[in-house]
Parts: sequence; C-alpha cells; structure tokens
Amino acid sequence: DKVEQLVADHYKTIQIPPDVRHAMLGMLDEEFTALHASSETERHQLTVEKDRIQDQRRASLQAHYAGALPLDLLKEEQDRLARQLDLVTARLDALDSTYEDARTHLQECLALAGDCQTVYACGSDTTRRMANQAFFTRIYLDADDTIRTEPTRSFGLLLDPDTQNQALSWADQRQNGGKRPTRTLIHHVEGSSKTRGVELRGLEPLAYWMQTNRSSS
Repeated sequence: DKVEQLVADHYKTIQIPPDVRHAMLGMLDEEFTALHASSETERHQLTVEKDRIQDQRRASLQAHYAGALPLDLLKEEQDRLARQLDLVTARLDALDSTYEDARTHLQECLALAGDCQTVYACGSDTTRRMANQAFFTRIYLDADDTIRTEPTRSFGLLLDPDTQNQALSWADQRQNGGKRPTRTLIHHVEGSSKTRGVELRGLEPLAYWMQTNRSSS
C-alpha cells in the first residue's frame, strides 16, 4: 500500500498543466503542418511516376492488340508495372496518413498526460498496471522511498522539461508577435527523459487501455 501511494503521488509530478499542454498542442500542430508541406515535392514526384506507369500499362496493352507484343510478354510487362504501381501507391498513402496518425496520437497522449493523476487514482488495479506500462518502461523505488521512472518514448517526449519549455517559449513568441519570450517553465517533471530529438516515427501506438477509456467516455 505504501509503494502504491508513492507511485500515485509520483503521477502528480508528471501531470502536464493546462497552459503547457495548450502550448505543446499549438507547437506540435505547427510542426506537423510544416512536415506535411515539406512532403509536397515527393508527393508530386510520386504522382507523376504513377501517371507514367499507368501510361505504360495502357501502351503495352495497345501494343498487344496491334500484334506487336505477344501474350506472354504482355503478362510479364503488366506484372512488372503492377508491382511498381503498388509501391508508388503505398508510398502516396503513407505520406497522407503518417503525419496525421502521429498528430492524433500525440494529441491523445497529451490529453491523457493532462489528467493522468485522476486516471491513476480512480483506476482499478488492472487500469493502474496498464497506465504504468503506457507511461513508463521502468519504475524504481529507492531506499529513501523516492520514486524514479523511465518514460516510454511517446511520453518521454511530452514529459521532457526542455520540450515543455520550448513549447511555452513558442507560445510566448506567437503572443508577442515574435518578440523574445518572457516565461519559463517552473514545473519540474521528475524522472522525465533527458534524451532530445525523439523521432516522431518511433512513437508507439496507443495502449489498449487508452483506447478503451476513450471509447467508453
């Protein structure tokens, strides 16, 4: 029971305040918009390539009808072009969905991190265990009854004080018309990741209990 209470108290130290959460949402949304825009060149190139492959497929079929391409070679050529078309189409689909999926995932993680203390305090033993697994890769209990944790990659990014400070600075700059920010984050996040530059493509999917909690609310 004592350890359980220590862990519950630890959740108070990692919960993200509303103003920080709002700033992080804005900063991340702007970043995702920029990333999506930067992919427009590749999207255009892939679209051109897709049109070229489809033109080749039609041309080879016309050549067969004209008697210039035997049936066996037609099948071989159509199979080759179909494989290329599948690869291009899959990449186009990935460009359209990757950033939006990551954006949605981070938004849901931020919402959870903003109320994680309540979720943990009111949850069953199973819910608490799943919450611990979603937030942390390790939970340490030191000899002086201090709790230390190692966050998962998703929450490590969001709980990092440097990331939170950067978000507050971003929000201040937007409010001040690009002038030097005036706020700093005094909220200390115990046990947060000190590793910077977490890649968005490395984010884990939502934990099952998070999806269940969202659908039942």
